[in-house]
Parts: sequence; structure tokens; C-alpha cells
Amino acid sequence: MRLILLSSLFFALTSFGVSAQLLGPEVILQTVYANNSELMSLKAVADAEDASIASRASPDNPRLGVMQEKNMSPSLTDMGTMKFITVSQDINFPAKYFVRGSMQNARANAAKEDYLNRKWEIRQNSLTSFFGYYTGKKILGLLEAQKVTLHEIARIVEGRRSSGSVSQQDEMRAHVEQTNLKTNFYFKSKKLWNLR
Repeated sequence: MRLILLSSLFFALTSFGVSAQLLGPEVILQTVYANNSELMSLKAVADAEDASIASRASPDNPRLGVMQEKNMSPSLTDMGTMKFITVSQDINFPAKYFVRGSMQNARANAAKEDYLNRKWEIRQNSLTSFFGYYTGKKILGLLEAQKVTLHEIARIVEGRRSSGSVSQQDEMRAHVEQTNLKTNFYFKSKKLWNLR
């Protein structure tokens, strides 16, 4: 999962022209956080739970009502139109507001903890993958340099072998080392390619 996420991130950033040198851990984390829908939904839930603390710890909004009498008898219409305006509000015992606010505060804290736990998990996975990819690239660079060096050594040993100053065993040893390095390079590059 994290390998797919990181590889799609590398591909997206490099396809938009961001060079590989600019891809530091900070850029990776910002991009992963911004593109993770699960993390964004957890943050929205935490923000909503936090915003509803005040409404749970305070009385409900007052209700306003307007009533007008229709189909009145002629004797009542002489007195004028009958309109009633009502304002009502339920007020509970103050301890109930305190308890409701405390419960909502606990829910908000739990939602924040869920968000932070998931954020740290995503951070750990992203940085682990990033540094795995980074060290793999460095190892491949070192193996490439070693491959070039061993190729030069093998050519020197072949030249000395033809002149007779080096034994055939030394020449074979140089070629075996070169072959081992090519095999190692192949498997390391394949492993790194799978990380992408």
C-alpha cells in the first residue's frame, strides 16, 4: 500500500516538473497529507466534533411562533384580527448542560486522537518508503561507480595477462568480481524499481 502511494507520488511530482532533488521529506509529507482522502475526512470529523461543543453545552435556540385565527365568527372579527406571537425556549437544569458539553468534548478529543494517530501512521509509512527509495538510489549509484571501476580493473588485468605479468587466476578473479557486481546491481535495481 505505502509503496503504491509513494510511487504514485513520485510519478505525479516528477511528471509536473518537480526535479528529484527537490523531493525532500517535507515536500513528500505535505503532498501525501494533501492527497490522502482518509486523513482529510478524519480531520473534517474532528473539526465538526470540536465545533459542536459550544452548542451541546448551551441552551437550545429559542423558538418563535406566529399564529393567526382564521374563519372567525362575526362577533370576534369586530374585535380585530387575532394574531399571537410566541417565544419559547426549553431550559434544562444547568448540570445537564455541563454533562452534555463534557461528553461532546470527550467525543471531540477522541476524533482528534483518531486523526493524529492516522496522520502519524501515514507519516511513518511515507518516510520509511522515501528513505528506502533514497538509500536504494544511493546504493545503485555506488554500485554503478564500482561497476565502472571493476570493468577498468578487468581490462588492465587482461592486458597484463597477455604480457604475462599476471596469472590466469587473477584474471579470472577480476571477471568473477565483475560478474558478481553485475548480478548484485541487477537485483538491487530490480528491488528499487519495485519500490517505485
